[in-house]
Amino acid sequence: MKSQLRRQARLVRKQLTSQEKQKKSILIQQKVTFLLKENVSVFLYRSCINEVQTYALFEKLIQPTFVPVTQKNASMLWVKVTRDTRWKQGLYAIEEPKSGQVWTPAESPVVVICPLLAFDRQGHRLGQGMGCYDRWLATYGQYVQQIIALAFSCQEVSHISHEKHDYPIDMIITEDEVIQVPL
Repeated sequence: MKSQLRRQARLVRKQLTSQEKQKKSILIQQKVTFLLKENVSVFLYRSCINEVQTYALFEKLIQPTFVPVTQKNASMLWVKVTRDTRWKQGLYAIEEPKSGQVWTPAESPVVVICPLLAFDRQGHRLGQGMGCYDRWLATYGQYVQQIIALAFSCQEVSHISHEKHDYPIDMIITEDEVIQVPL
């Protein structure tokens, strides 16, 4: 079921033109910068070609910002980035910092901003299927203040089946709206 939903979600997202993705991403980025508090660390992904683009956010955010570095076992470390960070292609062809300070739980509260393939209004997200975020959250979730997903509105589905280990998201930001998931 999830594999079929992943295929459909990839197709829907891929149908957006480059101009549509860019325009919608700008609207989403504006909402992100408006909503984030100053006293948090932001865990932000480096976007792939069909995802909500995040590159401009790295220039706009004033909060300490970290990106995931994925290990071979699909675990993640979060590394602090700055405007001077040098990038390399990581394990899954996603840009990662060449070096930097690794996040520790002693840092300020964390807001995780994650990508997805599909979402529902109950706070369930469908990721790529490797479980990287869920595994990390199972260990460090107590340090996370909020989990925010960035998505194009066309990525919404009526229902995503979920399992015990799937972490729900607190908020979804699309080009059209900010969806606060009820507790």
